[in-house]
Amino acid sequence: MRSKKTVLERFNEKVFVPFGSPVDNCHIWMAAKKKKEGYGKLNNGIDTNWILAHRVSYELFVGPIPAGLHVLHACDTPACVNPAHLFLGTQADNMRDMKAKGRSKAGQYNAAKTHCPQGHEYTPENTLPVKPGQGRKCRACAYKKKAS
Repeated sequence: MRSKKTVLERFNEKVFVPFGSPVDNCHIWMAAKKKKEGYGKLNNGIDTNWILAHRVSYELFVGPIPAGLHVLHACDTPACVNPAHLFLGTQADNMRDMKAKGRSKAGQYNAAKTHCPQGHEYTPENTLPVKPGQGRKCRACAYKKKAS
C-alpha cells in the first residue's frame, strides 16, 4: 500500500524556487490558485476544503498563526510562499500596508484626481497637509467652511 504524502511533501512539490538565493527570491506557488487574487491554495488532504498556500508555508516554516491574525506578504506577490517574505498582522495592518504601497484601488483613483469636488485644483499651495493615509484637503474649501 502506498503511504500518504505529508503536507510538507505535497507543499514542496508545488513550489518553484528560482535560481539564486532562496531567501531573496519569491518562491512561487505553481499549483491551484484563487482565480481573481492569484493566491496559491492547497487541499487540506482531509476533505474538499482548501487552505491558502502562504498560510501553510508560514505554519510549516515559521510557526502557528494566532487567532485573528493574517499572513501578509512583504513582497506583494500573491503566489509567493517564501516564509522570509511573510509576516503576521491584523486586517487593519493589511489595509494600511496595501494603501502605503499604492495597491488600494480607492487610493489610485483618488490620487489621480486633479481637482476637489468643488472644482478647485489640487496644487501645493491649495492642498492642506493631513495625516498619512488620510488623503488630502482643499485649502480653499477648508477656508470657505471655516468662514461660514
